[in-house]
Amino acid sequence: MEIKGAKDSFYRLRVGDYRVMFDLIPEDSVILVLGVVHRRDLERWIRNR
Repeated sequence: MEIKGAKDSFYRLRVGDYRVMFDLIPEDSVILVLGVVHRRDLERWIRNR
């Protein structure tokens, strides 16, 4: 799911109580992991990014 309203466009993957925040770089065939964040800290992580 793409995060709307954030400065950058990135995706998140739900894994239990955690969210894996990542970006795709298709021209290099790369998945760039930006962070693994507990769901209770997600809003703060996005604000501080």
